[in-house]
Amino acid sequence: PEPSLSQAPPLPGTSPSSQTTSSTKRRRRKKKRVIDVSRSVEYTDDDVLFGRGGFANKHPGNVRFRARAMELRPWYESVSKEEKYNISDLLVESVKAEGHRFLEKGSDGLWHEVIGNGARKKASQALRERIKGKRGKGRQGDLGDSAGLEGPAADGVRELIGNIEPAPVEVENVVGV
Repeated sequence: PEPSLSQAPPLPGTSPSSQTTSSTKRRRRKKKRVIDVSRSVEYTDDDVLFGRGGFANKHPGNVRFRARAMELRPWYESVSKEEKYNISDLLVESVKAEGHRFLEKGSDGLWHEVIGNGARKKASQALRERIKGKRGKGRQGDLGDSAGLEGPAADGVRELIGNIEPAPVEVENVVGV
């Protein structure tokens, strides 16, 4: 008698486990942001707070942070992935240069400073955010055919970055461009 499909020997070069189809796939665990739990701080109106809901959204530091991100957004949308990383880093550094902090509430209920890459990831997300009510084709604020850096947004970007020139990026063997 012939073996059934479940008893068939594995194909050469594969393991038996790669032959099975499982409906349960392992999900990658999202890395938790790293906070400095060694000391708690009191937040100020200038700090950028992590969190969901109205409290964080309406916090003055977050409002200013999002406004600054919107000034940089036309530039952010017009550059390569590597340059986007640098722009989000620039946004974080501009906040920190003014003495402001990125804070998250710890499991102890106290506020702690975010260390590592968390602040840059928040900046990247803020730079990607869409403005409510501006979805769909032909929405205002998109780059379209224009250069994107005109008017008040351009002034804000120039003020924020000063005389910084973007570093040249060398791209080799790029597939699909």
